[in-house]
Amino acid sequence: MHAADISPVPPDERRQSPVDLFVIFAGANIVATTLQVGAALATDFSPPAAVVLICAGATAGSMLIAALTVMGPRLGVPSVIAARAALGVRGAALVAGLLYLTNFAWIAVNNVIAASVASRFLGGPESMSAWVVALGLVSTAVVALGPRVTVALNGRQVVDADLTEHMDKATEHPGLKRRSGHIGLQCHGDRVEYRNIMLRELEWSESNDGN
Repeated sequence: MHAADISPVPPDERRQSPVDLFVIFAGANIVATTLQVGAALATDFSPPAAVVLICAGATAGSMLIAALTVMGPRLGVPSVIAARAALGVRGAALVAGLLYLTNFAWIAVNNVIAASVASRFLGGPESMSAWVVALGLVSTAVVALGPRVTVALNGRQVVDADLTEHMDKATEHPGLKRRSGHIGLQCHGDRVEYRNIMLRELEWSESNDGN
């Protein structure tokens, strides 16, 4: 899926392996919320019964998603875009909006769980609210900044990209996964000359918004 449009992805650009998709799905589910829900079963069920219920629930949820995965390779677009055929553009937009809002609720619940754990180690129960705010700010900063790359040419910004949006090209461009290394200059076929190249290390501060 290209970050800039919603058109179908050509077959030769679909490079994610089944392992990549599994990691994405597993990573989205191995979070504090699911662990908390699983642990809550231990108060009413024996450990073996709790494990059986967790496995059954995970399997049922996975089967539902698996039943829909065949649409991805067939259409080459995200499920929300594919839903336009059944729901129309406005209906699919409504679903996308609900998913967007529930995602914030999901993040908030995880944030509260993390804050409750942190308050037990430092500050006690009265520090719970402070931990919620602090962790929320940290999470927001990490998401807002991320591995962002900006390029200015003659004082005009020509590139503003988030590298995490292009991980589908990591196989041919492994540098996307690196957090440090060398700086390279390249061209795309035309002649190019460089002169008086200087590098300056920049320190992040709130005044420059991370750019």
